[in-house]
Amino acid sequence: MPAGLVGTKLTVPRLPAGLVVRPRLTRMLDEASRGRLTVVSAPAGAGKSTLLSEWASRAPLRVAWVSLDAGDSDPARFWAYLVAALGSVRRGLGEGALEAARSPHASPESIVAPLVAAAEEVDEPFALVLDDYHLVASDAVHAALGYLVERMPARMRIVVASRVDPPLPLARLRVRGDLAEIRLVDLRFEHDEAADFFAAAADGIDRDAARELAESAEGWAAGLRLAALAASRGVTRPLTGGHRHLVDYFAGEVLEGLDDEARAFLLDTSILERLSGPLCAEVTGRDDAGAILERLATSGLFTSPLDDERRWYRYHHLFAEFLETRLAVERPEQLAELHRRASGWFDREGSPREAIPHAIAAGDHERTAVLVEATGRDLIVTGEAATLVGWIEALPPEVVLARPRLRVLAAAAEQLRGAVHEMAAWLDGFEEALAGLPADERDPLRGQAAVLEAEAARMGGDVLRSLELSSRSLDLLPEREPTWRGIAWLSRGCALEMAGEYDEAAGAFANAS
Repeated sequence: MPAGLVGTKLTVPRLPAGLVVRPRLTRMLDEASRGRLTVVSAPAGAGKSTLLSEWASRAPLRVAWVSLDAGDSDPARFWAYLVAALGSVRRGLGEGALEAARSPHASPESIVAPLVAAAEEVDEPFALVLDDYHLVASDAVHAALGYLVERMPARMRIVVASRVDPPLPLARLRVRGDLAEIRLVDLRFEHDEAADFFAAAADGIDRDAARELAESAEGWAAGLRLAALAASRGVTRPLTGGHRHLVDYFAGEVLEGLDDEARAFLLDTSILERLSGPLCAEVTGRDDAGAILERLATSGLFTSPLDDERRWYRYHHLFAEFLETRLAVERPEQLAELHRRASGWFDREGSPREAIPHAIAAGDHERTAVLVEATGRDLIVTGEAATLVGWIEALPPEVVLARPRLRVLAAAAEQLRGAVHEMAAWLDGFEEALAGLPADERDPLRGQAAVLEAEAARMGGDVLRSLELSSRSLDLLPEREPTWRGIAWLSRGCALEMAGEYDEAAGAFANAS
């Protein structure tokens, strides 16, 4: 071992107790070893090092290993460790590269050429694993390693594990078929793997509980370990972003390693269920928000694409919960404004259903009321009463009572749920509420209220009252209200059928269609 090098950085990390063998992934690595470069790229805690340690312990070829740290950004130190690791494959392999790397005028060619020449003399396949490569911040190292990847002999493979895509010629290698990639989506534990994990790590958890815990962690390896730790203490509830160990992990392993710009971006956008460049620009007020989002997505920082075009992303739900909790603690005064911006953006983009929850969270009652009035009829047609009731209940009652259109929608939602008494309460004093509206807007709303009262009467068995009210509603509702007129005809048809007037009922049903 050369002086000044730490020997433990050159040994394959010990496998954790209770390791669950994942042949699905080790097979991927075996197949990947046919190419020049394998990149295992995923956020902290995804299980990259554990997977590679498991593979190295049983790989069908010799494996040299380097666990990198920030100090290895010094090119001389990086190559010292790389050459020392390769010495486990063949003594003295690449020592000429080390001598070149120590020169202040070293070029990628001068470093790589002697290493390639020595590697060509090795008569068996071997792989070099560079773990935690994201800690290396040296253009000189990246350039020389990229040069090596493209020129090394056929028997040599390089495996890079990193939290971000390494700055190597990935696109060129991908086109040539010389690049294999294992990412977060591959590393996530599948249901059976998670059940095996909990069986080994937390005795006594049944497979259904294990599956629920795995789903709450979205297959994230570190999340599963934290869940197993809690389960060993008798706590088997699904994980949340406020879980003490998760908070410690995200705070120490993720946020602390980010610059202020990325950290602020994550906190500001944590309020969003899905993210795009334009939306994030609106919420954060940053013109470069799209570039920051792309950088975070490329790094795999608990950010997953939602479409093939990579226009929309989402955060891992545990990470999002943690970020939103942190935002509420650190900058609670900004929460309302961030939600207000998000609501305005979705509204302008023609997505009122996504705008409404943000308007509610912002405490913007006026915007919420206007949006619900514009959207509520569609929810009545699709029968989404629970959603509509939830939106209306988020408003102060006096706001709803002062707006006749909202009253009708609230009554309609309650009627859909079969809550006749609650429906009647919203329509109590309805005529007085209409006083503030222009005359040409009152009759259509009276007609809508009459439709609901007709249905309530029919459900209560008062057929004659139902027929009277449905007839009144049809007189009041203009032709420009086909949805409400269709509901009125349908209600009338049901009442006529109850009265035994089957021919007339058939005609009413025909008008409703």
